[in-house]
Amino acid sequence: MKTYGTLTARVTWWSGETTFEELDALTGSFDYLYFQFAQDPGANTPESVQKKKAVLARLIAKFFTADGLYPIVPIMGTVRNKILPSRIQELSAGMTQCRVSTNLLNIRPDGKIYPCPDMLYAGELLQGDVVENWLRTSPLQPHPSMPCPQCAAYAYCRGNCMKNLYLAYVKNDAGWRTNVTEPICDLIRFLGAEVDRHRPAHWYAEAPLPVRNRLANCEVYEFCEVMP
Repeated sequence: MKTYGTLTARVTWWSGETTFEELDALTGSFDYLYFQFAQDPGANTPESVQKKKAVLARLIAKFFTADGLYPIVPIMGTVRNKILPSRIQELSAGMTQCRVSTNLLNIRPDGKIYPCPDMLYAGELLQGDVVENWLRTSPLQPHPSMPCPQCAAYAYCRGNCMKNLYLAYVKNDAGWRTNVTEPICDLIRFLGAEVDRHRPAHWYAEAPLPVRNRLANCEVYEFCEVMP
């Protein structure tokens, strides 16, 4: 198969039994690996979270010791946001990094447009209508009830999954907050702390220019999706 551009492996990380070797192998078959922690209560038990942290630690360690740029997007983005905070402002205009707040459209068969593919049932989030020919700014935006600005990860996270935050703090779903949102936020904080442990600014200063350019300006950071 011939392709133009790059190929990204998109992984929903559900099981705590997923190994470093399984994820690492994908970086040899694809240009980039993007993972997202599964938004399911059963995926985020304390035992599962601890196992994922152990794998994250190994992935991050390899990022800082690999020849060239280890192409795992969440680690790349975290490092970039920490050492080049101006880039996150440029690319997200000070808004959330979650694309449902900025440039992700999900179009149902009836033409209704919603910002989040997992929230097509939530009528209050209706964003537009192809048939009626109208579109408004995504209603999934930061809300005063969301504690993100007080979080240690906020400077590099800038609001992660808006669905999780909306359900946990706007809809006040205590079960979702305890079993999904808070464990995932814990994993994001761990990712950031582990990156800091490897002195990312020093690594960046010593990295070859092509690696620095790719980390700062990689095309996978900028995309617009229309999901039918």
